[in-house]
Amino acid sequence: LFSLIDKARKECVFIDLPESAMPAFIGKSGSHIKSLSADHAVEIERLKREPTRIQIKGDEASVKSAEEAVLAWISDWELQNIGITIDVEDSVIPSILGKGGSTISSITEDHGVKVDINRKALTLTVRGRDRDGAMNKIRCIIGEHTAKKAEVEEAQRKADAEKAAAKAARAAAASAAARSETNHEGKKAQPEIKDEDKPDRSNEFAAIPVGLTVVES
Repeated sequence: LFSLIDKARKECVFIDLPESAMPAFIGKSGSHIKSLSADHAVEIERLKREPTRIQIKGDEASVKSAEEAVLAWISDWELQNIGITIDVEDSVIPSILGKGGSTISSITEDHGVKVDINRKALTLTVRGRDRDGAMNKIRCIIGEHTAKKAEVEEAQRKADAEKAAAKAARAAAASAAARSETNHEGKKAQPEIKDEDKPDRSNEFAAIPVGLTVVES
């Protein structure tokens, strides 16, 4: 079973490409990707659900050959399109993109760059004319996002602390009330006995003290 699974994996591999490299990799009307497929006798297709990922299918030897060719092409492309890469948190990506991609589009147009965001590796790469200027803007966005995130976390921490303090105060008040009620009930259960309410026990004792002899004359 394991050998069959291993064989299936080797006959179908997935490779991630920089988003800005995809047009060149596919080629005009798909010419480049078709050429690679024919040269290595495999099927190469771009995944619709993951636009920056391709799938290579075929027999094991052909897939291996095609995989090496694709990785070599990516290396050459990256050498020709040197970029600046930074790590990013997943939570900051929406802020970088902006509503409907408006923020990232503005950056790419203003600085003549391409921005590749790898959500799996959580990296961001800027390639093009004014890479430094574009990256500075992106870093500013990240800084603002980080500051807002810290403010929200601090506000949440204070709110949680206040809730915990209020809960502890309620618990202490309830405990004090319970103790007071217990003491009050105890006093009710043991009413004070007044002297007039005490029973007369004088007849329980001898009229003549013990040890005293009365002699009649």
